Amino acid sequence: MLELVLHAISLIEAGVAGDLLAPVPYGYLKDSCFHCNFFTHVLKWNVGLSRLVLSGIMGLAVGDALGVPVEFRERETLARDPVVGMRAYGTYNKPAGTWSDDTSMTLCLMSSLAKGLDYDEIMRNFLKWYKAGEFTADGHTFDVGTTTSAALERFERGVPALECGGTGEYDNGNGSLM
Repeated sequence: MLELVLHAISLIEAGVAGDLLAPVPYGYLKDSCFHCNFFTHVLKWNVGLSRLVLSGIMGLAVGDALGVPVEFRERETLARDPVVGMRAYGTYNKPAGTWSDDTSMTLCLMSSLAKGLDYDEIMRNFLKWYKAGEFTADGHTFDVGTTTSAALERFERGVPALECGGTGEYDNGNGSLM
C-alpha cells in the first residue's frame, strides 16, 4: 500500500494525476477484483487514489487555514462567532488563507515520500520548513511546538532521524506524530 501512495504522490507532483494513461507499477492489486478488466481497473483505481490523495492534502490545507485565526479560542466564543469563511489575522496575526505547521509538515512529508521512503530526507524537509520557511504559505514558520523543535534540533546535531523523538512522559503531543 505504501508503494501505491508513493506512486500517487509522484503522479500528483508530475502533474499527471488526471491522466488515465499514467504508468502503474506491477502488482498493486494482487488481491483485488478479478471479475473485471484488470488493466482498466488498475488505471481507474490509480487515478482515483491520486485524486483522493490530492483532495485530502487540499482539504487539510483549507481546513487548517480556516482554523489558524481561531486556534485556542473557547468553544463558546466560536459558537457566538462561528468560522464560515477565511479570516485574516486572529491568533497568529496572519493573512487569510495561511495554513499552520500541520499542513507545512504534511507537505514536507509528501514531497519526501514522492521520492521514496527516506527518513533523513523527511527530516531535511522538516528542517527546510523549520529554519527557512519552506513549505509555508508565506515563507515564515510559526507556532512550532517544543516536541517538534527538540526533534529537529537533535537531527541537526547529527542524531539519526529515527532516534530524534523524545522518550519522556510528556513527549507525546501532536508534534510526536510527525
